[in-house]
Amino acid sequence: MSDKKNIEDVTVDDLFKVVRELRFNQRRFKKSSATRREKINKTLEPLENQVDEMVSLYYQRQQKLF
Repeated sequence: MSDKKNIEDVTVDDLFKVVRELRFNQRRFKKSSATRREKINKTLEPLENQVDEMVSLYYQRQQKLF
C-alpha cells in the first residue's frame, strides 16, 4: 500500500483484499491461545494501518472536492 499515494491507485479489490485478510486474522486472534495471540497481533497492526491509509486517501479526496 505504501506505493499507492492517490485514491486513483487504490482499487476496490485492493481494499477488499486487505479487509478480508484483516478480518481473517482478527478471527484467528479471537480463537487462539494466549501464546499465539502475540504473534497474530503483530500481523493485525500493519493490516489495520493499510485499511486506515486507504480510507484516509478517500476522505482526503473528498475534502478537496468541496
